[in-house]
Amino acid sequence: MTDAELQSLLSSHDARLRSQLAPWVDRASKLVASKVDDAAAHASKAITDTLRATPDGRATDRRASRSPSFQAAMNRLHELLESLAGPSPRSLAGMIRDAREEFYRESFPLWREQIESKYWSNPQGEPTQAGIARLRGMPTHDRVDVYLDLSKAIESAALDLRRAVNAGASTDSARGLAADRIGTWKRMKTGQLTRLASLELGDSYMLSWSQSGIDLVHADHQ
Repeated sequence: MTDAELQSLLSSHDARLRSQLAPWVDRASKLVASKVDDAAAHASKAITDTLRATPDGRATDRRASRSPSFQAAMNRLHELLESLAGPSPRSLAGMIRDAREEFYRESFPLWREQIESKYWSNPQGEPTQAGIARLRGMPTHDRVDVYLDLSKAIESAALDLRRAVNAGASTDSARGLAADRIGTWKRMKTGQLTRLASLELGDSYMLSWSQSGIDLVHADHQ
């Protein structure tokens, strides 16, 4: 491939990146905003008069943890993780893995335009089911699986929400201050988790694009 052909390929790649990535980022952003908003709403309901009357410290934390509203808030965060990256590190499910597969499939035609058919790994020059499954489960940056990467951030968000509920339920905490703590948590975590999901999608695009070029070419020619 000449330098001019490579530059043309990269320019096309940049255009496809914008058009293919944007809908997935928008979808992930809306999912994060919805789940974080629901978690914040449930957490606010957990700050009851009974919880406020509980002595500050471990007693407040234990009572808050048993609250159905607080548990519902934690469930919304767990649902967010599962929706983005599947139910476990071994799962191939989740929105980000779905995006990977779409990016992977749509990258093959671009590579077929640049690589002669005699070098293809199969006569059709199409992705295989084995290749798709492998791609969906691949780690990205720093060799960390997407589930493990997101789970750390969401676990941190859950811990911060627990702290916000405890602080908001403090016996000397005004009701307005309690609402402010939950609202601050909501704004910060919506932004942080949206950026992380967008980064995972961007990394997944680059991974899918490069892996599709590798998988198109027969092993004998690599």
